[in-house]
Amino acid sequence: MVPALVLVGLMLPAVSHAETADALPDGSQVVYAGLGFNTYKRLQFGEFDGSEAQELDTALRTRLDMYWAMGLADRLQISAALPLVHSMVLDSDDLGPCPDLFEDEDYCKGFFRPGQLSVAGRYQIVRRKVSLAGDLSLRGDPWNGDLRGRYTAYGEGTVDLQPGATLDWDADLGGDWALRLVGAGAYTFRFSRLNDDGSAGSFRAPADHISGLAELQVMPPGPVSVTLGSAGMQRLWGLDWDAAYQEDYFPTQDRWTVLWYKQVAAYGKVSIDLPKDMGLHVGAGRVLRVRNGPPDMWDFTVGVHKYYGPKG
Repeated sequence: MVPALVLVGLMLPAVSHAETADALPDGSQVVYAGLGFNTYKRLQFGEFDGSEAQELDTALRTRLDMYWAMGLADRLQISAALPLVHSMVLDSDDLGPCPDLFEDEDYCKGFFRPGQLSVAGRYQIVRRKVSLAGDLSLRGDPWNGDLRGRYTAYGEGTVDLQPGATLDWDADLGGDWALRLVGAGAYTFRFSRLNDDGSAGSFRAPADHISGLAELQVMPPGPVSVTLGSAGMQRLWGLDWDAAYQEDYFPTQDRWTVLWYKQVAAYGKVSIDLPKDMGLHVGAGRVLRVRNGPPDMWDFTVGVHKYYGPKG
């Protein structure tokens, strides 16, 4: 039976996060809660080239996304995010790798746990028609380290430091129409374990990675706005899924973290302004290209935010 690479969650921006270079006004707050899920049932070995991928048992992860942000001072914002995740195998049609692998009874076992906690700061460097912000976040889920080798895994059990930058440009199209272009990039330093279990020798896994996104936000007259975007990430080193990897590394708990992984995904979101400074957000995304991972992963979200203005 052939196993599937488990993603660390689809690398799409959460609908609650600050998707522009703006910072909240001093003393204001935003809270968000939403439901999301992602699913896949295919595995691509090596670089995606249009060839047929291995079909597998369907994996399903459902989550409760929670987010909070506050304007701490002029141009300065802090935020925190945490998902609660339920992961399981949706079906088993003798496709593999479930119900078990290597007589590992936990390999396909479901679980319910907190996902990756993120605490972030943002400073708005430029506040004009073109705005620029610098971001720094500390992320981690060390409580999930024992799950990292499962087919149902969510997270990698590490702690990461991620500096980044966000740039946006606003345009008034007239007639109450407006659009915004957003670009963001980040480098993730992984405080990773040292892996020396196989022929590749000692190296840190999972590797540092780079990530980025580009978005177009269209705001017509009325309460509805639409966002279309693309996001990608790439580990800077790792192994391809070949015979040596299968023999030396797949039997270990770091079977997923040692892989050289990259992906590009597309996504869309519809946002609706509601009374009392609230908003409804519905989004969907799909992986377009992948290396050593599922080429058919879909991710869906629906949630509501509430804005609290500065007091006084």
